[in-house]
Amino acid sequence: NWSEQRMVTVSAGIEAGCTWAPEASYDERTGEYVVYWASKVAADGYAKQRLYYAKTRDFYSFTEPKVYIEYDQSSIDTTMIEHNGTYYRYTKNEGGSTNKLGAMTKTIFIEKSSDVLGTFTQIPSTVLNSRDNQYVEGPTIFKLNKDDADTDTWCLLVDDFGGGGYYPLLTTDLDSGEFTRLTEGYQLPGGTRFPRHGTPIRITAEEYAAVAKAYNAQREQLSSITLDGEALEAFSSAQKDYRVIKADDAPYPAAAGTFEGQDLTLEIIQATAEN
Repeated sequence: NWSEQRMVTVSAGIEAGCTWAPEASYDERTGEYVVYWASKVAADGYAKQRLYYAKTRDFYSFTEPKVYIEYDQSSIDTTMIEHNGTYYRYTKNEGGSTNKLGAMTKTIFIEKSSDVLGTFTQIPSTVLNSRDNQYVEGPTIFKLNKDDADTDTWCLLVDDFGGGGYYPLLTTDLDSGEFTRLTEGYQLPGGTRFPRHGTPIRITAEEYAAVAKAYNAQREQLSSITLDGEALEAFSSAQKDYRVIKADDAPYPAAAGTFEGQDLTLEIIQATAEN
């Protein structure tokens, strides 16, 4: 039940030449939303990108914009996540060379603070500040649901703007700056054309079911089943590959065709088109 979209004015007062990649973070301390975006402005002849912010409680009225992030090189595409009272901020160095923090051009750098609008300090990351993860933009980060990971795990998506689109990097420690890039075992929407700049929203299984019902999503049909490492006979109308997950104390079914009534769940592990 999304409302119709509407435009709001936030950067006219700084004569912005652009208002890029806006995001908002809730400030628990003040009860306000902090909206931030990247702009070039008239004051310096539109020389470089800075991050600006404005505050709002209702997304109708906004405070006058103020500078949020400024370095010697252009900065854009900031995203942020809070964990245990610390705000972790991810920003792209859009400049043509390494910035004063040591972040190479077209890489993502990390900062943290105890306050949305507080003083941020850098978290060095040799993984993000490397040629393996250079020429990316549009970072977005979210925490995996408990049924997706055994320990606290966060996924940072970065957009390979040269044509690859988003790819995921995982970490179990936001303070470490360490990330592991996934090369398999995941699927993003869009088929062969991966999505670009966006923001994931974590939802519960119940919320997923409600969304699926609202949009008349059809239940996937089984194409193959792997049970305890062994492939079983499958159903017709092949569209997806699945893995059977055994619930605690639930018996495995003896053979294909006996899944009905078993305390088991099915997890999509690969999307394949049927020949």
